[in-house]
Amino acid sequence: MTGKDKDGNDLITTKDLSRMLGKRRAVNKEFSHSFFHKIFGSTNAATLVTVFGGRVDDLRSFLLHERIPESWESRIRQPYGLTLMTFNKTILGVEFGVCEQDWAEAAREAVERHTAPT
Repeated sequence: MTGKDKDGNDLITTKDLSRMLGKRRAVNKEFSHSFFHKIFGSTNAATLVTVFGGRVDDLRSFLLHERIPESWESRIRQPYGLTLMTFNKTILGVEFGVCEQDWAEAAREAVERHTAPT
């Protein structure tokens, strides 16, 4: 996590999400590299940053316990809410930030560990 809000709460940023997606794609050989699946994954990630504002405490409750936090409010504060233009810009920001090559070495090591004789 690289971000903090004005109150010092931990935030996940689009850069963090791009890094995590890059690792997942590089290391998980079952991941589909079709355009559709890549955009679908980036859309899911962008939701965490837009609707939840990337707030780790809110995401922990939502993702781990499958509950909306008590007294939770959307972090979308724009006058027109979340527009498709804004959401699509976030999706593309996540997707264009993904660099699977950064994790190529980790992927090779994972394969070697998995195939090494015991």
